Amino acid sequence: MTTDIRTRILDAAERLLETQGAKAFGQTRVARAAGVKQGNITYHFPKKADLVAAVVERVNERRLAELQQLVDSAHQLAPEKLRALVFERLPSLATEVKRSRVMLALLVEAQHDPSIARLLSSVNARQRETLAALLHRSPGDLDLELALTTISGLSLHYALSDPQGNVHLDVLLRRFSEWLPALLGPVPATLAAAPAEVAPDAAAPGASRPARAPRAPRATPSRRAPASRRS
Repeated sequence: MTTDIRTRILDAAERLLETQGAKAFGQTRVARAAGVKQGNITYHFPKKADLVAAVVERVNERRLAELQQLVDSAHQLAPEKLRALVFERLPSLATEVKRSRVMLALLVEAQHDPSIARLLSSVNARQRETLAALLHRSPGDLDLELALTTISGLSLHYALSDPQGNVHLDVLLRRFSEWLPALLGPVPATLAAAPAEVAPDAAAPGASRPARAPRAPRATPSRRAPASRRS
């Protein structure tokens, strides 16, 4: 029974954030929407920040669970197959409209509550670390950051667009899907063997380029002294 009440509270909280935004998110309104007493709210979530934290974990747990499944199966898949699965999944993150609207409302809350801001930052860091591990890149890799920032921007547009769909956004998402593998590059050679030296012009985006050997200074040709004029 206690678990059912907690679930009802979280269902109502998530629904309010999705449909009415941060302004509608308060313990009294959540209790009314969930059909429970105010005491039930404070029993499970003594402070508003506790309720927010539970909602954040809940809306992100499915994504993290899916990414974790890829991590767990990584040793069973060829590197190229694993990356293909990641590239297939990444663009679809932008179309999770419900989650995007909830997260947008939580971002508004984070402007007034540093603890929520820290929580959201922690969740984003975990997702970045997981994706970086799957793609064999560092969490601070600029190309990976560019890809995730693009997904965030597309997510915002999908969250604010007409629910019936937006052809322009669908075209952008398709273009992004085509561009993503080129941005994040092929499987690093270190997974199979020692990396071969890559010419600077052929290096994949984001890959480190070998340092060029310094050029020897050019010899300056000696100039002949001008011949003395005959008097």
